[in-house]
Formats: sequence, C-alpha cells, structure tokens
Amino acid sequence: MMDVTDRKQASDEVGLRVVVSHQLDAVVGMNWMLELAAQSPGCHRRRATTSRTRANQRRLATLVNDLLDISRSRAGACRCHRPVKSAR
Repeated sequence: MMDVTDRKQASDEVGLRVVVSHQLDAVVGMNWMLELAAQSPGCHRRRATTSRTRANQRRLATLVNDLLDISRSRAGACRCHRPVKSAR
C-alpha cells in the first residue's frame, strides 16, 4: 500500500517527465528546422552547429533518463536495464 508521500513523489516524477519530454521535443523540433535551413549552400558553420546541438540533445536525453532511473530506484520501482552491446 502506498502512503501519501509515495503518491506525491510518484506524481512529481510523472510531472517532471512530462515537462522534460515536452522541452526536449521542442529542442528537437527547432534543431530539425535549423538543419533544414543549414542545407542551403554556404551554410557550413550552421551545419556544424546543428550537428553539435544534435549530439548535445542525445547527451541531455541520456542524463534525464539516468536521473529518472535514480528516482525510480529510490522509490523502489526501478526498471533499470543494461544496454545490449552488439557483437562485432
């Protein structure tokens, strides 16, 4: 049985996920538009910037997922998994 504190913490986590997901989606969308604009001739600097932005988006998403995993772990509801490594 969950007490009020556990329910509040779970609610806060869901709220955080919604806000962060929304913000990341906005960044992805804006970067997509910049990437389209960077396809114009003579936009080499803009292409490099959008490439760095894309890499930073991935890092940020990984950090957010790690923080949420830690939060779930503390709440006793961890769904931690190890990434599957390809055999090369």
